[in-house]
Amino acid sequence: MKISRTLSALLLSGLLFLGGSPAIAKSKPPLQTQAKVDMNRFLGLWYEIAYTPNPFEKHCVGNTTDEYFQLSPRLLKVINRCDTKGKPFMAEGRSKILDDSGAKQRTTFLKLLGWIYLPFGDFWITALDKDYQYFIVAQPSRRYGWIMGRTPSLPTETLQHLAQKLKEQGYDPCQFVTTPHSKGLDKSQSLCTVTGITPSH
Repeated sequence: MKISRTLSALLLSGLLFLGGSPAIAKSKPPLQTQAKVDMNRFLGLWYEIAYTPNPFEKHCVGNTTDEYFQLSPRLLKVINRCDTKGKPFMAEGRSKILDDSGAKQRTTFLKLLGWIYLPFGDFWITALDKDYQYFIVAQPSRRYGWIMGRTPSLPTETLQHLAQKLKEQGYDPCQFVTTPHSKGLDKSQSLCTVTGITPSH
């Protein structure tokens, strides 16, 4: 059976997400995840504040969000939305909770034949605000990462704090770019430009 270009692109993106970079992972210290995530407080709508550019978000131009719903004690439904150059985009995914802390999850938006979810990629919560206003998503490979917030924008001092956290976790914060939102930053730019943080070396 001939696989469509769209499905091929999704599969490639998924493999990149799953695989990361073994060489990078081996050269970095283990990620320290959040000690405990209260799922009742974690559920709901989150805005993408900044992210590392990746193939599975290339179609998005702004207003990117994730919304979480609990399906079972160890499984979440994730609704991803964003604006594109055409009509608004929406995808439904699944996130498996791997441990009692709730901080280690594996997430996928890839479906085969429209209903079979393909293997999951690492989605680890490595920093979480005590009031559940923002969190950092990281991968052991440090290939991809995200900053998420309850509002479309975060104060500069909060972004500076999070950029420093990313440095401590083995990321270069300058590789992150901000996500434009109608009620937030109006353009995509380097997190270092927004925060004044110097690049990691």
